[in-house]
Amino acid sequence: MKQLDFVKGMMLVMGLTIQADQYTPHLRLAPGNKLLANISRARDWTAKRDAYAVPGRLPERDLGFRFGDYGQLNRLLWEEDEQVTPGYGDGSIAVADEVLPTDYDMATLPFAATQISKQVPGLLQLLNFEASDLTVSPPTYDAIEAKPRLVLRPDGPIFHGQLIMVPATPTTAAVMASYTSVASYFDSFDLSLVLDKTVLTDYWADMRAALDETRVLTENFRLTAQDISQLDYSLPIWLGDFGDYFLLSKVSEFDARRSTEIVLIRLNAKHLPPPVIPGVDSKEWYSLEWYGPEWY
Repeated sequence: MKQLDFVKGMMLVMGLTIQADQYTPHLRLAPGNKLLANISRARDWTAKRDAYAVPGRLPERDLGFRFGDYGQLNRLLWEEDEQVTPGYGDGSIAVADEVLPTDYDMATLPFAATQISKQVPGLLQLLNFEASDLTVSPPTYDAIEAKPRLVLRPDGPIFHGQLIMVPATPTTAAVMASYTSVASYFDSFDLSLVLDKTVLTDYWADMRAALDETRVLTENFRLTAQDISQLDYSLPIWLGDFGDYFLLSKVSEFDARRSTEIVLIRLNAKHLPPPVIPGVDSKEWYSLEWYGPEWY
């Protein structure tokens, strides 16, 4: 496996987003639940929103109801492996919108899922060899070309023992070395790589909030050079006149002499942490008329 494939796989598992630092050769990584966790730190851009004009004149507001290629059932998949039950560990995000395509494969991880061994309960099944001929003595085995695996390591050691480093001779004792080992796991109650559990529920929480009744708002904002220098895509944007929090999706070319076009995606209030109360702290502004009878 290439290092780039490994990094891409970890980005998918944790829903990571990357923001490049404008002044230093550094990358800022944020997990896919950072926006919801930062609701209390949201930046209020209510007063920065430029007054919109009659449709056909600039600046003009635009509203969309989808982004990307997502469908009604959006799947995140493990790579197939003939040693693993098809579909084991895969996950999906459902979107209640009949206008969208029926299903969509978001990505396939560069790892295969790992099941519990049937022969040794409690341990993972990671096959390296299979018997090719059991009728001869000793039996012969063929190597198995297994797919790369991603597993979890427990906090504490569970196995202790000793290894023979140098065998004993008639005149000397064997040289022993103590060892401590752990048993890796794939699925547990607290942390799981079954994608419908920890990965898509926790690490993809921001995406779930954005896909639920998607509202994509394109507006013009009067931003300053300081606003641009302090841009942080892990902080949500609050617009008081809409009563909603948004994720910052796109910032068009900035010029301090004019307004800047910004694309925002609403974070559905049903997914916000307390004390935000869905239906109270959020209003369905998309159903309102924005410019009297002329807005359509």
